[in-house]
Amino acid sequence: MSVRTSVIRALRACQVPRTPGSVASSAFFEGQAGQSWLRVSAGQRAISSRAQSPAINGKSGKPGRFGKPGQSGKPGKSGKSGKSAEGERSARDLERFNRGVLPENENPVKVFNANLRDGTLTKAIAASCLKTAVRRENYDGGLGEATIKWIWKEHDSYEFPKDVELLDYMIRLLVQEGKEDLLWSWIEQKSRKRGNLGPKDRFAWRADAVKSLVTSKAFASEDSLDEALQVFLRAKSSTYSIPLAPARTETAKLLMMPASKKAFENDQGPQVEQLRWPNTDLKLWESFFKAIDAREDVSEPFRVQLPLYRPDGPDPQPYLKYSRHLAGHPSLVQKMLKRQSLVPWIARGRHAEAVLRQSGQAEDANWLGAFTKELDSKSEVIRKKRDERRTAQRNGASKKFKEELGDSPL
Repeated sequence: MSVRTSVIRALRACQVPRTPGSVASSAFFEGQAGQSWLRVSAGQRAISSRAQSPAINGKSGKPGRFGKPGQSGKPGKSGKSGKSAEGERSARDLERFNRGVLPENENPVKVFNANLRDGTLTKAIAASCLKTAVRRENYDGGLGEATIKWIWKEHDSYEFPKDVELLDYMIRLLVQEGKEDLLWSWIEQKSRKRGNLGPKDRFAWRADAVKSLVTSKAFASEDSLDEALQVFLRAKSSTYSIPLAPARTETAKLLMMPASKKAFENDQGPQVEQLRWPNTDLKLWESFFKAIDAREDVSEPFRVQLPLYRPDGPDPQPYLKYSRHLAGHPSLVQKMLKRQSLVPWIARGRHAEAVLRQSGQAEDANWLGAFTKELDSKSEVIRKKRDERRTAQRNGASKKFKEELGDSPL
């Protein structure tokens, strides 16, 4: 026998066989490394986000690697009955946090502060606490200020749409807490992203924060949009680069948001929409109107819709003039018919028709009414095909049916 063969046999004889117990221990420690704990309230239970492995607790009914039930040699692999009552409860609790609903007996301020203190606070938990506080109108807990200080250095790691809910509720609370200056300081921080990225990517948190602040200020007031318009104008005049498209669109929609409709002609004719915020300052309105960039305002332009909602009285002429322009360019109409924004555009047309009729311009009102009706009837076919396509996609329709819809003008 050679020396090499003798050495190999000696080494094999010295090896310790791997027992089922050693396999289970290995599975236990590997499983422990994957645990994450979430503290849901101060001094209360901590819940695990990992279901126990049958290889650890011996509950698997299938024979393991060594021929005995409950002793699987594969660490961390669970069987069909692997979830314990604690694991199921953990899953429900985590699902509850993801939905953003806290039980009645949970105090959102205490939950937030406990997780912040223990280092277990996440954006999902924070959004849950903030949403609960807003629903309960709990504005004296300082959650808005606490949240913005917590995410202060993560401004340029903001992700759309993942972080929108957290941002919206944080800003609503900051408005109620009177901490808007803190928000502006957060907005005007420098971005650490690469300089070769466009403004929309580098400054995404600025764009959505200004948009959310506009909305929060609007609904904090019952009779005017003055403060919302001031937010937009401040952002526009800022020396920092703030993408204004989201805030501009949101502000325009708010300015055109009716509170009610007033009918005339025995409730059978068109209806005039009443302003939701009738006391909005005219100078601020005009400043916003002038700030609309004509190069970006091309499809269903706000420049022709907004005059219908001037604080000093509706002006239907820009809308009427643009509609006549559309009537003379069928290609523009065809493009418009494919857009979902056509629905509010048609609503504006009916409002403009009502204003024209009320002011005695019956001929213009009749023409605009007929043109709006034609748009509505033509778009109905396309809307129907769009709905059919969506239904087909949801239900997994056949390839042939999808090819037939593919020939549509959509």
